[in-house]
Amino acid sequence: IWKDPENAALKLEIKQLENQLNAFSNEKIELEKITLEFEHRYTMELGDTILKILQLNKQLNKDDAEKYEEAKKQEEEFYEQVVEEKKKNIHELSKEDKKEMKRKFRNATHLCHPDKVSDEFVEEATRVFIELKKAYDNNDLSRVSKLLNQLEEGKAFTTRSDTISDKEQLRTAIQRLRLQIQTLEEEITTIKESETYQTILDIEEWDDYFAGLKERLNNHLEELEMQVTQG
Repeated sequence: IWKDPENAALKLEIKQLENQLNAFSNEKIELEKITLEFEHRYTMELGDTILKILQLNKQLNKDDAEKYEEAKKQEEEFYEQVVEEKKKNIHELSKEDKKEMKRKFRNATHLCHPDKVSDEFVEEATRVFIELKKAYDNNDLSRVSKLLNQLEEGKAFTTRSDTISDKEQLRTAIQRLRLQIQTLEEEITTIKESETYQTILDIEEWDDYFAGLKERLNNHLEELEMQVTQG
């Protein structure tokens, strides 16, 4: 049976782009996870102290309507952030468990990434992918392991490159993958250039960073408390 070599080349290119897309997607998710973990720890360790500072700041500006409203807004917004972070159930994992979870997560996304699967499976793959990412963000190693097992035991999805044979459809799929990869690259760059991520990069040891920041905030809180008492 004769096989069109151009079709084979197009299918191979799609496979390569799918793998590249998966790699960039995982990199973005990992960067987001680092940022989320930092913000969660920041809020959990320092949130109550910061709220007290914001409350005192509001009190100190009670005679200036504009500054008072701005201080009130800051307090309300940060309070909502604290409430949301306290709702999260993020598991504590050892370094080895984190490595295992990361490996299993990557293997699982390779089998269910919605941007890779054929059109008829996109909806279901998206559902599984969202559940997988949620488990990963929460350090839920047990759930990540279970989802990977399900995918490996026969619930993996057919990829787009395995179901398309028409040349124009193959070319369209290639163009779409290239655009998705370009978008991911831009999003990754944005995360890396963000103020939060740059702060994280500069921190050698999180424990020391948060301990020092907590001490400075407590000192600032004491100063504000004195101002309120005196004023």
